[in-house]
Amino acid sequence: MDFLFLKIPSIGGTPFFPNLMGASNSETMLLMKMADFSSIYLGTGFLICALSLPLFFRKIPMNSFYGVRFAASYRSPEAWFAINHHGGKALLLAALPILGVGLFGRIFQNAWQDASITYASIGGAIVFSSLLTATVHSAVIARRIGRQLQG
Repeated sequence: MDFLFLKIPSIGGTPFFPNLMGASNSETMLLMKMADFSSIYLGTGFLICALSLPLFFRKIPMNSFYGVRFAASYRSPEAWFAINHHGGKALLLAALPILGVGLFGRIFQNAWQDASITYASIGGAIVFSSLLTATVHSAVIARRIGRQLQG
């Protein structure tokens, strides 16, 4: 099975902690399946895509709520749109590995037994590193555009 289990103390198969999957009463409680994690990763990837596309296509005017908001972004409307275009592209590219992790989990959810913890850990690391890379790239681009506007 592809389940993530949590060891719990013996409660004796009460209605609150039923005997799951034929396990002994004191052994396991079902938490999340690999498919649940893949749904989270797919949803995260699609959400990032949806948030990045308006930035990439320069549809978001200067504001203090939504966009790539560095000090250089507020220097001019041209800087805002240029920085947000690059930031949107970076986010869109960051969403690709996240979507890949989600698709991988969907395709192989029944192939491995008890792989949920490993899948969740590796997937979480990929999400974190993808978003960190997009953030650092956006900061570098914002600094570069800010210097071009000064000089």
